[in-house]
Amino acid sequence: MTLLQALASTLTIVCIVSAQQNHVIPISGHLSQSGSSTNGSSDGLTVLTQQGPVVGTSPIVNVRQFLAPFNASSFGDSCPQQFNDGDLEFLRLSWGGLSDEQIFVSESEDCLNVNIWAPSINRAQSTAVLVWIYGGALAFGTSNTPQYNGLNIVRDNDDITLVSFNYRTNIFGLPNAPQLNGTGQAQNFAFLDVDAAIQWVYQNIEYFGGDPERITIFGQSAGAELADAYTLLMSFTGVIEQSGSALGNTEIAAAKLTINDIAWNAVASAVGCGNTTDSVQFSCMQNVSTIDLSAAVSNTSQSFNVVVDGVTTFADTAARATSGRFLKVPVLAGTVANEGDIFIAIAQLLAVGAIIQPGFDILSSIYTMNTSCPTAETTAFRAAAGSTVFRYEYQAIFPNMSPFPQLRAYHTSEIPLVFGTYNVSRESLATTQTGIPVPSTNTEIALSKAMQRAWVAFAQDPQNGLPSIGWPVYNTSASSPTIATLGNYLNATGWSFHRVGGD
Repeated sequence: MTLLQALASTLTIVCIVSAQQNHVIPISGHLSQSGSSTNGSSDGLTVLTQQGPVVGTSPIVNVRQFLAPFNASSFGDSCPQQFNDGDLEFLRLSWGGLSDEQIFVSESEDCLNVNIWAPSINRAQSTAVLVWIYGGALAFGTSNTPQYNGLNIVRDNDDITLVSFNYRTNIFGLPNAPQLNGTGQAQNFAFLDVDAAIQWVYQNIEYFGGDPERITIFGQSAGAELADAYTLLMSFTGVIEQSGSALGNTEIAAAKLTINDIAWNAVASAVGCGNTTDSVQFSCMQNVSTIDLSAAVSNTSQSFNVVVDGVTTFADTAARATSGRFLKVPVLAGTVANEGDIFIAIAQLLAVGAIIQPGFDILSSIYTMNTSCPTAETTAFRAAAGSTVFRYEYQAIFPNMSPFPQLRAYHTSEIPLVFGTYNVSRESLATTQTGIPVPSTNTEIALSKAMQRAWVAFAQDPQNGLPSIGWPVYNTSASSPTIATLGNYLNATGWSFHRVGGD
């Protein structure tokens, strides 16, 4: 069966009780929802489900790890990814740099995997749950990325289980198929994958030691946009949005009701299905192999975007935000100080082979505003609607995370601090250029622990967890210093606070 043939299964409507409200809601999905409450082994490394036993490992003392069903000792396949030159350069430079082996992981249509890191059974169970949604511009991304490993968070913090999962991107997650337009069916399969994974976690996480009534979803960039958009649809405990919101994704907020069929037809023509958008073409596309379809997407360099379908996204997203028509769950949202640095650096390097001032700073500032302003809007709307909101800006700069001295706190640079994975990349560019190792600093390690403590406190109690450690609720009043600045000169190993629009 091809991956596009599997799209039909995502349209099946099933009923699941939502996590926070005692009513039945329609959910579209295709992951298993059943499980057994009986552990299959005394050490908790075998968990029984109706699909069969899931066998995990204990990579370190006090942490259980389940990476892919059913012999869960290694990551499952990733969903097909689409990279352009800039994407690859980004991955090879960010966080000290990924190797090609870490970038080009095994891919297949059998990619909708869930990974779980849980405390060992000699530690407290029924923990809060953090569910991670990765970014990648909805074109690439995988849970099998070293910086997204949940091991350290669970090792270093009690009362927490961490879950990650894969979702489809590019044509596989956002096909932009004209044949689906106006049918009343969902067209953004990436959204359905996210929903299916979260609902699977709600149905099954108690068998792994998690509390289904304390689920917080958190994501970065496109993952944060998906998390934000999810609050327009479903129920859960809380949400953490890192450098992204639904208002920041123009395809979600701009209310595009018509499909741009150029990308779909370009790929269809490349695989021999023609450019006539009829049922024959659609049937042909459904029977193209995953490998051939993925190659055609890459060779034609087409982009596939979110479609407003009235099921997973809506024409009135902006109006819903301004009028408070979203889940009133607590939100922790923020950005990094210089989001655009990494992208402008890559663009200049690919174009002219060097980082050029003053253009670099100017262009980076423009890009950064395109991320920070929608986040400011989103948090203001949520606060005005009565949601509990916490806001931050990440400002820390560490040599082992920065491939060039010009880079400051750039897009994604906070992720290794959240996960405690600041030392898992290949040698940083600075090391390879100078031959002198650039290790993690004591300040970096301390800030990572502080950020983990904050993220975990929020997950444990989204309403009161952060205030209990001295982080106040966000207040839009200019006189109230409630925006946390993480890793700045006032407190390099923690946070200080500044006012809206000021210090």
